[in-house]
Amino acid sequence: MRKVIIYICLLALPILTTSCYEDLGNYQYNDINEVSVNGIDSSYVAYQGENFKIKPELNFTLDQSGELEKYEYEWVLMNTGGLDTDREKVLSHEKDLDVELQVAPGKYDAHYKVFDKDTGVEFYWDFKVEVKSIVYEGWIVMSDVGGEARLDMASLIEDEYQVFPDVLSYIGSSLQLQGAPGLVYCYYYDPTLYGIYATSEGTGTTKIDPETFDWSEDLRLSYEAISNFPTNLNADKLYAKGGYSSFMIKDNNVYYYYRTYQVKYGAPINKVANEPNTFTASEFIAVEPSSSGHSILFDEDNKRFVRHLGANNLEVAVMPNNAKLFDYNIGMDLVYMSYSRYNNGEALAILNDGETFHIARMQQRVRNINQVYYEEISVPGFEQAENFAVQPDFGYLFFNIGTKVYEYDLSTKVAHEMLDMVGREITHMEFNSSSPVSSQLVVAVNDPTKPEGSTGSLEFYEIPAVNGQIVFDSKLEGFGKITGITYRSR
Repeated sequence: MRKVIIYICLLALPILTTSCYEDLGNYQYNDINEVSVNGIDSSYVAYQGENFKIKPELNFTLDQSGELEKYEYEWVLMNTGGLDTDREKVLSHEKDLDVELQVAPGKYDAHYKVFDKDTGVEFYWDFKVEVKSIVYEGWIVMSDVGGEARLDMASLIEDEYQVFPDVLSYIGSSLQLQGAPGLVYCYYYDPTLYGIYATSEGTGTTKIDPETFDWSEDLRLSYEAISNFPTNLNADKLYAKGGYSSFMIKDNNVYYYYRTYQVKYGAPINKVANEPNTFTASEFIAVEPSSSGHSILFDEDNKRFVRHLGANNLEVAVMPNNAKLFDYNIGMDLVYMSYSRYNNGEALAILNDGETFHIARMQQRVRNINQVYYEEISVPGFEQAENFAVQPDFGYLFFNIGTKVYEYDLSTKVAHEMLDMVGREITHMEFNSSSPVSSQLVVAVNDPTKPEGSTGSLEFYEIPAVNGQIVFDSKLEGFGKITGITYRSR
């Protein structure tokens, strides 16, 4: 921190240089009232929209009165890289700084000025301020509040999460979600642009600005499409893929986006080569994460697995001719399917033939797909199971039946009860690969006894090996009824 003293005074200039010479050595110097300060650090981290406080302690060399009104004060932020009109922002004229920080995120030079009204002398103290957005990183939660969509966020601030219900209103975003909640999802859809997508029935699917959460019309998902989609296009699901590419599911059709090749969402790709018609596609896709990898889709009309070949934006293909454990034309209904990093990359599918359930696993590495597992799953009440999730380290299948959470070991074919949320509702479970806790089970729980708008919570559990009892790690509260989550990473 640097202190600068500026003297403001008028000097009487002598008319004759000889008189100056004669007076040499006859001047009388008087001490001035100097100001020193404690309590201002050399640098600060502050958050946009939050209170920023500094309470300096002032000491005076000659003035012992302690009358602070004898001085004027000024706190200033300076953005040296900004426009002329934006380079200086006066925050306060009070002795102590206590303001809601309404400036753009960035790094600023700053100073504190104390002006002595008796002597006309100004004292400056320099310091640095880094302003961060409260939406810099953290869990973004889609909530249902009285049937209406609300976006909440648990922001990671100083290594701790702080929950902001209705974060769009809190941050002052111009986006207002209307109608029932839909998806919430994050991924890099462009090499330099990070997409945070939110959907509500009346608004459709749109991105929000990843730094400010503000909104404009050109952030709508329909701007990533070339077909005759409505402006308020409402996607059912989005799946990110490598190389800034993705799949969109809408009304049982699959669309493909690939920024690198300038491919936008266009005609449906749920059509097998040399077959005349599109098929009804399942909402589940096992997405191989590399840009050239083969992802697995499911044809609900013909009850078969099919695959998407790399960057093909026109169609899908039949599965490879390597069936050893089951026929890819499996003839069953698909209940659930996802990709996980278990075993260096696998697709897990749950199927039902009307009477029994089966699990099929397919090793899925770039362009290679191989069958590795096919067994019946026999768990009492499994027809009511929901919220499936695959643990990426051990391959355990998690699901809930009512209020109870189970861990199913595919090797022993035994389901172990892990939790019972008596009196509460489980609304979502997942292992989030984009978050810092990708191996932890995230359970969204709704407690109807709490006030509407704050009934939802996220609970995090460590998963030990060898079917050990899962261990509670932490909890975030204050959300609405949670319908979906995503992680805004950096």
